[in-house]
Formats: sequence, C-alpha cells, structure tokens
Amino acid sequence: EANQAGVPLLLLTADRPPELRDNGSNQTVDQVKAFEGQVRWSADLPPPSAEAPARLLLTSVDHAVRAAMGTPPGPVHLNLMFRDPLAP
Repeated sequence: EANQAGVPLLLLTADRPPELRDNGSNQTVDQVKAFEGQVRWSADLPPPSAEAPARLLLTSVDHAVRAAMGTPPGPVHLNLMFRDPLAP
C-alpha cells in the first residue's frame, strides 16, 4: 500500500547472514526478495562487528531516508543481519 500510495516508509527486517541462509537454519526467510518490486531502495546490512564501520550503517540509513522521501516517495527496506537468532 505504501508503494501505491507514495507513502514514505522505512521498513526494518531482521535476518541471518548469507552463510546461514538457504540451508535450513532457523529464522532464514528471504527478507530481501520478500519486498522486491515494492520498495524504492533496499540494502542488506552486515551483522554487527568491530570490523563493520559505523559509517556504513549511517550512510545506509541516510540513503534510505532520502530514497523514502524522494520523488516519488515510498517504502524502502533495510535488512539487518544477526549471527544469532532473535530471542523472545
């Protein structure tokens, strides 16, 4: 609906890293392809680590907000990877 109505929307999803996808691991629904064709822009962000520079996350968030508010406005998707499954 946000796509059709041109409503800016920042969609955040949690996912596992690529090496744990497509092999039967828990919580590995393909978040990237789930919104394909419905978002203005999407990014698959790496799992948190000391090696991942903070500017990567900040730049991605900045780009996502600009894409959501751009012309035409609409939804964007940031897929956040975590090595461990999310616990309740």
